[in-house]
Amino acid sequence: MDRKMLRNAGLGIGGVCLAGALGLALENRATEPSPAAPPAAVAPAPAPPPAEQIAPPAQAPVADPASAPGPATESTPSGASVSFIVRFEDSHPIGQAQALEAQGRHADAVNAAQRAVRRDRALRGLCFDRFTAGGFETVLASCDAVAPAQQADFARRWSARLSALDGVDYAEPNAIAQPDRGA
Repeated sequence: MDRKMLRNAGLGIGGVCLAGALGLALENRATEPSPAAPPAAVAPAPAPPPAEQIAPPAQAPVADPASAPGPATESTPSGASVSFIVRFEDSHPIGQAQALEAQGRHADAVNAAQRAVRRDRALRGLCFDRFTAGGFETVLASCDAVAPAQQADFARRWSARLSALDGVDYAEPNAIAQPDRGA
């Protein structure tokens, strides 16, 4: 099968799945009790554990933080990271990292991808974020937060720029579903 036909079929099936999930979420939302329920109907929240029982989060050692910037993942009022799903050809250095990920060599793949992104001048401003399942695609994200008003333009410009690069099969903005936090 042709790669583009496979990709389009996957996008179509993914769209149908997302529409179904959205339908289920809206259906469940309609059946949830209203926020005006009496306080007696709501169970009290458990008390947080004492401070001495909370273990600090484990952090992976970083050899040189200045040489290994990561994507801006925190959503702040000033902006958030914008990410892209990119499929690189096998001949591209990041395509070779994708192949390593597909072989189950995750640490080697991540190191190779980070190194390739740092060395490629065309990718300045983007950082390696992760591989998709099976290492088929790479997720690249803006290293710095992008203001909400600028995110659409940023995504459009970088999508065109990534798609035009040699060694890129396709590139598209990564849509991330966020649960509705407002009421």
